[in-house]
Order: sequence, then C-alpha cells, then structure tokens
Amino acid sequence: MKIRPGIAVALTLLLSVLLTPGCSDAGEPATGELEGVVEQVVHSGVMPSEDETPTRTITPVAGVAVTITDEDGEVSMALTTDMVGRFRARLPAGTYTVSIPPREEEGPGSGTESRNVTILGDSLVEVTLRYSIYTP
Repeated sequence: MKIRPGIAVALTLLLSVLLTPGCSDAGEPATGELEGVVEQVVHSGVMPSEDETPTRTITPVAGVAVTITDEDGEVSMALTTDMVGRFRARLPAGTYTVSIPPREEEGPGSGTESRNVTILGDSLVEVTLRYSIYTP
C-alpha cells in the first residue's frame, strides 16, 4: 500500500504532537494537581535552642493566602486555604514555589515558609506548609 506524500506529512505531524513529552493526547500542555494544607504547630515547654523534645499541637489554619510562583518568579496562582486549612490547584507541568506569608502573631517561631514542587503531567503532588510557634 502506498501513502500519498501529503497524507504522510500530516500523519508525521500528528504523531509528533501526540508523542511530544509534556503534552496531553489533545496536544494541550500536560497538567497535574497540587494539593496542600497549612498547619500551625505549637511546641510547648521547650525553646528551639534546647535539646529536649517539646510537646507539639498541630492544627489546620483557615484563610491563609497561598502563593504559587513559577521558575521565573512570576505568580502563577494565588489561593486561600479553606475551613480545614486545605488548598488545591491544577497547574501546567513545571517547577513551582508554594509559599505562605509570615504569621501575624508575635513571639518566637517561624515566619514565612515555602516549598519547591515539581508538577508532572497527570500527577498529584502533596505539600504541607507550617507555622511553628514556641512557648515556654
């Protein structure tokens, strides 16, 4: 069976689009899911410079602004955590930084926290961001 040159070119182009890494079957950029939670961790009884292990209480934090930036530092998405401290985003394949702002309470503890994540096509990436608070 002989294939006409025009059809052969069209088939080659179609196959190159369908088989290109980072693209879905429809030629759209591959996307994945990012799912996360923001928690507050209260360390009681010990300051961070001491060797003893403190008691920890972990609670989710609602209403926290979550910023997702791409490799160029451009904001890809801004979200707010739900009532149980969770957030979810669908993003094109790539590497991102997920961050939260400094906590508003005063006292010893961590300020802003961020995590680098890599999203692959059709994947689910989970991330946990935490505010740490230390009390004597």
